[in-house]
Amino acid sequence: MTLAQAVVLVRPATVDDAAAVCALVRRSIVELGTLDHAGQPAALEQWLAGKTDRAVADWIAAATGLRWIAL
Repeated sequence: MTLAQAVVLVRPATVDDAAAVCALVRRSIVELGTLDHAGQPAALEQWLAGKTDRAVADWIAAATGLRWIAL
């Protein structure tokens, strides 16, 4: 597949997506945020605080929250 052939599908997010979105957010903080938390457990815990399935479901449900999922 070439870049010209690549297609990204998107759809509205639902609260059923919360666990997967939460896992993605947490993983991105752990793996890509090393300049911010330097792998220090206390700093990492602060970054991850509040990134729960329930919180993400609330973000999705909010009118101003996350609205789209790329497939």
